[in-house]
Amino acid sequence: MSGSRPSEFADGAETNAAQPSVKGLGDCLPAMEVVDLSHAFGPATPLYEGFPPTTFRPIVELEPLGVASHMYCFPGQCSTHFDPPGHLSPGKAWIDAVHARDLVLSLVVIDASGQAGRDADYLLTVADLEAWEAEHGRLPERAFVAMRTDWSLRWPDNERLQNRDPGGITHWPGFSMESVQFLAEERSVLAIGHETIGTDGGIRTAAGDFRAQRYWHSRGRYQIEMMCNLNSVPPRGGVIFCGVPKPVDGSGFPVRVLACFPSADRQA
Repeated sequence: MSGSRPSEFADGAETNAAQPSVKGLGDCLPAMEVVDLSHAFGPATPLYEGFPPTTFRPIVELEPLGVASHMYCFPGQCSTHFDPPGHLSPGKAWIDAVHARDLVLSLVVIDASGQAGRDADYLLTVADLEAWEAEHGRLPERAFVAMRTDWSLRWPDNERLQNRDPGGITHWPGFSMESVQFLAEERSVLAIGHETIGTDGGIRTAAGDFRAQRYWHSRGRYQIEMMCNLNSVPPRGGVIFCGVPKPVDGSGFPVRVLACFPSADRQA
């Protein structure tokens, strides 16, 4: 079948025997925390400069039938959103080609909130990642690595999110080129996420320089932007569920992102 992955088992009996018990998995849920990592969005939601405004319009023709329905118009990169590899890398996968297995990943949170609080232009470094590993162990392969900056606490104040200087240049934290190269090449990380409007930091983004994000997508990897509540998630041990819709050839879409982890690990 097109797009399918080969099974490691030759027959269905072995495959069924190897699957975890659904009941056993469900039994874990009462002891788990679930944290929403997505902002709600609407017509007043802050957007990257250049996008048309978001509109929600009721379909009045259905109201006599007692049916509530709306037409939604928004850019794919609206609010907390999913960027597939094809977003900045021609020929790479669109949203509908991302495998379902790649939307449920081990979650790692790198806390750079202190650095970002002191320097709005802070870019995550390889040293930051190595310091995390010194405390928590090696980054898991095929993980989702989220950069916590607490920038989402500025939401939905667009002026504070953009953080422009008198010359109109934006200032917010992001990933350095070296950090994304390390994550992709040295640790085989599958996805990254952050709380700001752009991956590369405000200064580079204002100049149209998307080098870190463009590199990340060129490696066939996706990302999620404008996340929230990373301050409520442990640095390791959680799972992230990326509930993105499946538009054909979709270049981006708002996403409901959930983190799940043992209740005992909840951040204060």
